[in-house]
Amino acid sequence: MQTLSAMRVAARLLNVQLRCFAVSAYSAYVKEAMKSAEVKKLPSKERIAAVGKLWKGLPATVRKQWEDYASKLNSKAAAPASVPKKAAQKKPAAAKKASSAKPKPKPKAKAKSAVEKKAPVKATQAPKPAKKISAYHVFVKAMNSQPEILALPIHQRVSAAAKKWKVLSAQEKKPYVDQAQATNPATQKKAPSAYQLFVTQTYARDEIKALPMEKRLKRIAELWKALPEKEKAPFVEEAARLKPSSIKKAPSPYAIFVKEAYKRAEVQALPFHNRLGKIAEIWKGLSEKERESYKKPADAASEPTTTSKA
Repeated sequence: MQTLSAMRVAARLLNVQLRCFAVSAYSAYVKEAMKSAEVKKLPSKERIAAVGKLWKGLPATVRKQWEDYASKLNSKAAAPASVPKKAAQKKPAAAKKASSAKPKPKPKAKAKSAVEKKAPVKATQAPKPAKKISAYHVFVKAMNSQPEILALPIHQRVSAAAKKWKVLSAQEKKPYVDQAQATNPATQKKAPSAYQLFVTQTYARDEIKALPMEKRLKRIAELWKALPEKEKAPFVEEAARLKPSSIKKAPSPYAIFVKEAYKRAEVQALPFHNRLGKIAEIWKGLSEKERESYKKPADAASEPTTTSKA
């Protein structure tokens, strides 16, 4: 009887544990999406992000179907485990005497040595997000290629670049701020691929809805492979249209002037930490016509280059 009650208690504890680890609609979708051939082609680091985009593109009706599918899985897992009922067998008289006797004391276990003791397993920490690049980091990287910085000892280069950064005005720092914002991954959003657009459109078909949830993505991947290039072209063109433009920002007129004025003899004769201040004074003394000559190269660099196909 004690064994039977212990089995029932263990079954209840198992049901409680299964309820704690319930399957969500998104986790069920990810499990099936990971099996598709198109997702397997991607690098391992990009698969979860690609599946997440596919999930966001699903309509509400399709997500409701995945929620129903997940609830079915959870209901099966949370079903009470059946414990066979056995009639309690009567113990013989000899067994009763043995059970009534006092148990012998167990020998004490030997203390484990320092070698046998295992170190506590550290919990796996989530990967830290990538650090954002600041405008100062971009400036230091640019200064490290300057001859006057390279001539200094290694331990003095960062401090020399820091002194130059402090002298710069807000207008002079703006090109480095813009470059830092363009470099940070948080400001760059990936556009959906042609296959992701095809999945979003194909999921609403009746032939796909008639299939079980775990077989739909596999069927869509088969349809995508069977499509000729002419039918794939609209999805490829739409994906290309949604991609952000890759035109690089041109340097400002002041940045072009600094690069040119740095080579002048009057600037090179000054101490290192006074050169940018002198260049800023020269720039302020220029007339509008003289500054206009530096705007033309900047405007020419900002125009997108188009290649004509023969």
